[in-house]
Amino acid sequence: MLDQPTLLFVLALLQGLLAVVALSLRVGLGENARGLGTWTASLVCVAAPAALLAMGFSQSTEAILVQNALWVPSMVLTAIAIRRFFGFPGRERVFAAIALCTYAVAAMATVLAGWAEFRLVVLASLHVACLVVGLHALLRAHPRLAGLGPLLMAVGLVMLALVQSWRAATVLFEGADAVRFLVGGLVVPVLLVSTMLALTCITVAFILLATDRVRRDLHSMASRDPLSGLLNRRGFHELADPLLALSARRDAPVALAVIDLDDFRRLNDEGGHSLGDHAIARVGGRLLAESRAEDVVARFGGEEFVVLMPLTDAEGAKRFAERLRLAVAAELAGLAFAPSGLTASIGLVAARGPAEFPALYRRADEALYQAKAEGKNRVVLA
Repeated sequence: MLDQPTLLFVLALLQGLLAVVALSLRVGLGENARGLGTWTASLVCVAAPAALLAMGFSQSTEAILVQNALWVPSMVLTAIAIRRFFGFPGRERVFAAIALCTYAVAAMATVLAGWAEFRLVVLASLHVACLVVGLHALLRAHPRLAGLGPLLMAVGLVMLALVQSWRAATVLFEGADAVRFLVGGLVVPVLLVSTMLALTCITVAFILLATDRVRRDLHSMASRDPLSGLLNRRGFHELADPLLALSARRDAPVALAVIDLDDFRRLNDEGGHSLGDHAIARVGGRLLAESRAEDVVARFGGEEFVVLMPLTDAEGAKRFAERLRLAVAAELAGLAFAPSGLTASIGLVAARGPAEFPALYRRADEALYQAKAEGKNRVVLA
């Protein structure tokens, strides 16, 4: 079996390597890896006292207090890193100050009154409290997470919390004998190995979650129009095709609206392309706000937008399209320097049962041309 100094050296070396990996990932991924810089600092706070102990650093009361003091910020930083990674705001400085002041009180009690048991209970309790904060942030973020990352992070946090809870319970029930028990026999190796495994799990979880976030961002960039924030053609078909197939199997109604801004070229000519881009962005936001969660809204290019409406018959689609037309007109009327009367024409088609998108789009596009020919700023149902 490995002796204690060797295990401490392995712990220090492993956490140092994990810190380098975490910091490299933070630098490489930028905003997608927020929180990893804080996690790097946490790993350094673990590696430092382990390295000091492995090198035979003094085991006086003062030396132990200094080594323990590095564990407190490591756990505080763990909680802060997880909360930052998942984008949860919080009073981090207040949280850190409370934890450090609590440990300072326990350290003073050890120096002045020899209350080593009290210090161990406080230290373990602070660890558990910080881990619970991190676990709470993970559980809040879990509905939007997927893959192995959340499970590994939960396992690491729970493992650390159980180890520290066991230490606190041992001290509470065994008293002075617990201190000798905790530093003898197999206890220290078990604690060190458990800590190594738990911190490794959390670091790997950070890496998996950060890379998954990058993958999702890349997919979003490939499937969304950057100007309007809506889906592009690729993103539209990823969602629309399965909905059309489901509607066909269930013989359910479906509707498609093709929306085109009237006189958009005049807007570009008179106000410039920057004003045209601003108009596209505002119309995209308005279409998204007016649509239902189940509708698929996309920009197909230029000033053309499409909305697929599942479970919508012709009458419902007509009402919805009229509301969209009025909403777009109101949005464009508030655009500074826009030509007066800037509006939108909408071609609409409704079907039931088997319906291929090319056929629906062709019919809606024909209805759109009819709306333009009849004077624009209107809805025509094919």
